[in-house]
Amino acid sequence: MPDDCPVNDESRRALRDLARRAEWRGQAGAAGAALDARTLRELGREIDNVLATETDRSTWGHRASESLAAYCQRAQPDWSADQIAELNRLREDAMIALAPGPGEAAVEAEATASARSAILGRPAVIALAVVGSIVLIALVLALPHFLSNDSAQAPATASTTALPTAETTASATESASAPATTESATSTNTTPTSASPSTVAPGTSSASGTRVTAIQMTPDVLPGNPPEVIVSGTVDTSGTGDVTVDITITGSSGQPQVTEVDESGQNSYNLTQTIYLSQWCGQSSVRLTVSSGTVSQSAPIAISGC
Repeated sequence: MPDDCPVNDESRRALRDLARRAEWRGQAGAAGAALDARTLRELGREIDNVLATETDRSTWGHRASESLAAYCQRAQPDWSADQIAELNRLREDAMIALAPGPGEAAVEAEATASARSAILGRPAVIALAVVGSIVLIALVLALPHFLSNDSAQAPATASTTALPTAETTASATESASAPATTESATSTNTTPTSASPSTVAPGTSSASGTRVTAIQMTPDVLPGNPPEVIVSGTVDTSGTGDVTVDITITGSSGQPQVTEVDESGQNSYNLTQTIYLSQWCGQSSVRLTVSSGTVSQSAPIAISGC
């Protein structure tokens, strides 16, 4: 470990992990770029929180982490290629400054490998148990089919082994006709089994009547360039089917800005959505409305920082 790295090994490992995650992922579309910028700003604040526990602020590791944190907190969705390249340079500088020494690297690698083995071991056991359960269920479902086939084939076997001479040709013919009748009965009995999956349809169609029954919404306005509002709250529904929640921004002029959120599978959802307000710059305020069907909540939003 470099001599001027933070003395606290726990802080160094935490800072190095945060620096490793501080990268521009280049997700497609405006929403992806906004998510990248928001993630970087959050990482910058986390790095500052760790640095606050360090007393020596003159070390290389501290200075490199501080520079990276400050740059991350200025992240914007419209960053240019040069700005992203500067982020990568600061990130690599912090990674090098926070790297462990040769002796410590071996110990840390061994501890990481042990922790990883312990973490990976549990999913492996769970996966093995799941596979075993699936095999057992398959055997139970297939057992009646195997038994019905065995019972249908038994008369044919008995009649075949009981024909030592040509004198019993007539009885062999009669015995040969018996399995055909049995097979016909077996195929008739299996008809309800093939039709059983259709019983799932009523349960699926009944979920289509789900609707939103209540909306709790709190806006958190963040001035900046561009300004943004973080919409948080909860959405309660009458069932677990698909529901759509519209988040709408309207102003004194211009087209409404609508964001749709689709949910299903639960009776209550946490609502968290970031809406950028750059297209409303120039207006003093807009109205934020969260709605689904006949249920809605709204609040005025002041525009500032453009």
